[in-house]
Amino acid sequence: MLNLYSYISNFVKSFFKKENNMLNEKQKKMREIAEQEFTKTDVQPGYPDWANIQAGAPKQPGAVKNLTWCNRCAYRIATALGGNMKPFLEEKGIDWTTANAMFNNGSKNAESVHPEQAQLAANQGAIILAASFNSKGSGHVAIVMPDITPFDVKKGPYVAEAGEVCRFAYCYEAFEKWGFTPKFFVVPLIK
Repeated sequence: MLNLYSYISNFVKSFFKKENNMLNEKQKKMREIAEQEFTKTDVQPGYPDWANIQAGAPKQPGAVKNLTWCNRCAYRIATALGGNMKPFLEEKGIDWTTANAMFNNGSKNAESVHPEQAQLAANQGAIILAASFNSKGSGHVAIVMPDITPFDVKKGPYVAEAGEVCRFAYCYEAFEKWGFTPKFFVVPLIK
């Protein structure tokens, strides 16, 4: 007898297997690269901030537990896809660039697009950074991924994210549910 958990689990696996079969090869490759990056150990929640530890930054109680690495993951996905992330980075590089800094630098240095345009561009292989600014703490960044379902303005673009959860999700789950509205920036290609 099949229990409810097994039924739902098998249904979800079957759905994503069918969806993956409908993606073209470039779209599949984009998702594969994203999944390789957001499953790496050093982008999981709580991974230590070695750059700041080595630089002698003051230790804060509970800081390691609450660290997330959306910035590092988004950077790696974009560069693995051939993107030039320099317009989004601080001078010292990715280990010194927060999600808030990526948002600010993108606002100054990159072309922004509307959510539906972001999804359409990602479906065609463009690299799009979704970024939100948080004046009270860490912002959030993710990379828009190809999606075969019709665009739903309530869910927003489909993204690969690292953070409290490392996964594929729609922007509603990755940003808006937490009170953030992302902007979408075109990541230029390396020439």
